[in-house]
Amino acid sequence: AFAQHDGYVTGSIESNSIQYAQDEATGAVLPKDHFGSNNYAKVDAFWGNFSAGFQIEGYMPVLQGYPSHLEGFALTSKYAAYSADGWNVRLGNFYGQFGSGLLFRSWEDRDLGFNNSLEGIDVAYNWNDAVSLRAICGRPRLGLTAVEDIWVRGADANIAIARLVGLSAFDIDLGASYINRYEEAWGSTERGSVGGYSARAGLGWNGLSLKGEYVTRQSNYIGEDVE
Repeated sequence: AFAQHDGYVTGSIESNSIQYAQDEATGAVLPKDHFGSNNYAKVDAFWGNFSAGFQIEGYMPVLQGYPSHLEGFALTSKYAAYSADGWNVRLGNFYGQFGSGLLFRSWEDRDLGFNNSLEGIDVAYNWNDAVSLRAICGRPRLGLTAVEDIWVRGADANIAIARLVGLSAFDIDLGASYINRYEEAWGSTERGSVGGYSARAGLGWNGLSLKGEYVTRQSNYIGEDVE
C-alpha cells in the first residue's frame, strides 16, 4: 500500500498447519487434538525517515516439535525507528549481530520456532560506509509474550581502512565488540554479570579474503547464596 510523500506499508502472512494421523509403522505418539498450526502476521509502515511495525503470532496449538511455551496468540514484537544522516535509532524489538555472531547474535528462525529478539533501544551510526558504530540495550524475548529478567548491553565498532585511505583494490577491515549480560541469579541474592569482548580483522584482494576473530569473556557474581 502506498501514500503520497513517500509513505508506504508492507505486510506478510505465513501459516503452517498440519493435520496429524496415526502412524502404525513408527508408533509415533499422536497429538491429543490431532492438529497443529503456527501463524505469523507482520506489518511495517514507512514515512520519510520514520518507520514502525509489529508482528503477531498465533500457535493454535503449536506444531509438534516446537517449544510448548509458544502456545497461544499474542502481539510478539513492535518497534518505531528513525533514520537520517547516517543515524539509525530504533525503539522496541530488534535483531542484530556483532562480527561473526560468536559474541552476540539475535535473530528469528520460524522453521525452528526460535526468536530471541531484544526489547529495548538500538542506536547505530554509519559514516561514508567506512566507519560504523552501534550500541544496544535490551531484554531478550522469552516465550510468546514475556521478556527475560536479563539486561543485555553492548557496543560494536567497524572501520574499513582501505576505504578511508582510498585503496580501491584492497579491503582492510578492523572491528571490536563488547557485550554484557546482567541477571539476578536464581535461588540466591547474587547478581550475575557476564562480559564478552572480541577483536577481528579482515583482508580482501582480487576476490580472495582472509578473516579472523578473537573472542573472550569474564564472569562476575556478587552476593551470598540463600539456603
